[in-house]
Amino acid sequence: MHEDTLDVVNAFYSQYEGMSINNECLRLAVLQLFSKVITNLTEPEYHNFFELLRTLYNYMNVFGNSAFDQETKGLCMDYVRIC
Repeated sequence: MHEDTLDVVNAFYSQYEGMSINNECLRLAVLQLFSKVITNLTEPEYHNFFELLRTLYNYMNVFGNSAFDQETKGLCMDYVRIC
C-alpha cells in the first residue's frame, strides 16, 4: 500500500463524523476490497497475508470502528482456518 493512500483516506475520514454516511461508505468500500483480496489468497500466499495484516491494522487505526475491526478479524480468521 502506498503511504499517500492512507494519508488521503485519513484526511477524507477526518472531514466527517465517525458514524456519517460518507465514513460508513468508505469503511464498507475498504472492507470490500480487503475481502476480495483475502478470499482469493491461496495457501502458498500466506506470507502475503501478513503484509496485508499491516495494512489492515493501519486502516483499523484510522477508522477506530469496532464493527470494521470485527469484520476484518473475521476475514482473517476465515483465511487462517483454511490454511
